[in-house]
Amino acid sequence: MNPSFKKKIFSFLLIFFILIITGFFVLYSINFFTPPRQEKSTWENIPSNPLEKIPDINPIQKSNPFEGVKTNPFE
Repeated sequence: MNPSFKKKIFSFLLIFFILIITGFFVLYSINFFTPPRQEKSTWENIPSNPLEKIPDINPIQKSNPFEGVKTNPFE
């Protein structure tokens, strides 16, 4: 192989790798700089509340704590 052919192969490979690296950078930057799509909340896909899944630790039946309190003094 003559030296000019080696230079041509080297320059071709260098340009090829630069194009590949540039392509990966462009694809990465497109995915990195675009915000993710947010779905609209519907009744089917509303995120569940983890506090609703906690079992009730108070075995006493719940009642109204203000049942005996009178708020109207004229009654």
